[in-house]
Amino acid sequence: MAQLCMHSSKIEHDIYATPAKALLTAIIDFRYRLTDMITTFNISLVVHGTIAENMDFMKDDLNPYAVPRAMGIYRRLESPLDITTSTIIRRIVANHEAYQKRNEKKEASEKKYYDSKSFVNGE
Repeated sequence: MAQLCMHSSKIEHDIYATPAKALLTAIIDFRYRLTDMITTFNISLVVHGTIAENMDFMKDDLNPYAVPRAMGIYRRLESPLDITTSTIIRRIVANHEAYQKRNEKKEASEKKYYDSKSFVNGE
C-alpha cells in the first residue's frame, strides 16, 4: 500500500518526507478533497506533523485532511524537533551575520598586515 505525505511547500517536503524510507508518493500543496485519488492509489496512511508555521487550516472548511480523517487513514505524527521554515530562516540570517562579522575582522587584519609590511628593494 502506498503512503501519502501532504506538505504545503517544497521545503517542508524536503525536510520531512525525504528521510522517510517507506514514503512512496509525496503530493505537494495537497489542498483538495481527493477521495478518488486516495482510492485509486490505494493510499493507506496520510500524516501531518505536530509542528507547522500555522495550524489554522485544520479548522477551516477547506481542511486538506478532512477526507483522510473521514476515511480513518489520517494520523498526526509527533514531530521530533520544533523546526519550521521560520526557524530555519532565522538560523540562516544569524549565521550569515556571524559570517559577515568574521569576514570583516579577517579583512581588517589582512589590511593591517599589508599596510605594515615593508618590501626589500632589489636595487
